[in-house]
Amino acid sequence: MKETRDIALRDDLIGRSLRRVPKQYRLALKSFQAYLREAGQVLSLETVESYLNQKKKQGYVGKNGKRHPYTAAGYNHHVNSLKALVRVLFDKSPDLTAAQRLELENGLGKIKLRKRSPADTQIGEDKVLDPGEQDRLLAESPDKERLLMLFLLATGCRISEALNIGLDQIRPVNGHVDIRIVGKGDKERTLQVPSDLIDQIKACYRGEAYLFETNRGKPYRREYIFMRFKRLGLRIIDRPIHPHMFRHTFATRMIEEHPGDLAGVSAHLGHARVSTTVDLYVHQKLKYNTLAEHYNSLINRKGSGKKKR
Repeated sequence: MKETRDIALRDDLIGRSLRRVPKQYRLALKSFQAYLREAGQVLSLETVESYLNQKKKQGYVGKNGKRHPYTAAGYNHHVNSLKALVRVLFDKSPDLTAAQRLELENGLGKIKLRKRSPADTQIGEDKVLDPGEQDRLLAESPDKERLLMLFLLATGCRISEALNIGLDQIRPVNGHVDIRIVGKGDKERTLQVPSDLIDQIKACYRGEAYLFETNRGKPYRREYIFMRFKRLGLRIIDRPIHPHMFRHTFATRMIEEHPGDLAGVSAHLGHARVSTTVDLYVHQKLKYNTLAEHYNSLINRKGSGKKKR
């Protein structure tokens, strides 16, 4: 791979190319750009591999100032970010030969994602709002944020799905509305939402094109909503929150209340497979309360535990 490794790109070209990379990757790529500057290096497959090896060994610094190892998802986010950047940058290099481009793709293909363990995929209790937290957030948040929170809790929507809902996607049906949304992988699904909730949102946001619309007639940016929710969480329930916690809360409640309908919950969430829903939300570890309730139900059965004479 020597020929390809010698093809390097300037720092200023990386900066300009960040605009062409999906938004969710940009923060990770700014970290990579800082790494290159500090090391006095330029982007190449070699520096990509070196940076990823450093991430594997060193992990990241948490809010408590301590280092933590990356989960598979965290590490894979860096891998996918760098692959996206390299492809964008080398697309802008017309002097590359077909052989060099093929070698590049082969080199990127050798950078493997980490496999997720059950511990990586399961949603912990810290990512789910308890009923008290949920009630306080809905009681004390400003109207716009409160209604968005309520919509996320009622539908289990991803925040990007919710913010992109156009008014033309909403269709009234007997007592509720159907909302057609496009989720991950361009998969379409339909949400059924109470009409009164949609009426409240429309009256509050006064959108002309989008359900959740800014005063400038555009959909809200994810980054702005993340920032607002984080601040509200710290002020109201003394911990930061993010929009996806409302999806986790919805999914957890639905599975607790309807354990026999995993397929229905999975389809509503837009998961490609029921196994995805199970891996995320059905935890293998039983709580003591669950075991205690089971034991009590056994000993309270008529005649159980009594020896026959």
